Amino acid sequence: MSGWVGKVATKRLRALTTFTVLATFVLALASSLLSSSPSQAASPDAPAAELVPLLIKFRANATATEITAAVRGSGGVVSRDLGQLRTKVINVPAGARDRILAA
Repeated sequence: MSGWVGKVATKRLRALTTFTVLATFVLALASSLLSSSPSQAASPDAPAAELVPLLIKFRANATATEITAAVRGSGGVVSRDLGQLRTKVINVPAGARDRILAA
């Protein structure tokens, strides 16, 4: 019985370690993407033409057409596509950032 319990504990530890490493990787990637262009940081009095990056994660069943329509509808432009994470980095007008994040 103790052999079985040990195997379950090992699998759980391995899964937890894998999750922690992946979460750290995603956070580091997001941090580097957002800090790579400090000149585009949004300020309250930023002009509407200034673009700010947003990380957008789409549903697994979202079609390419739906994703394109959502990006264009927000006035955004895709700057990076993180396909395996179903996430895109889009640049949107600074004035629309809060409205897009609230949606």
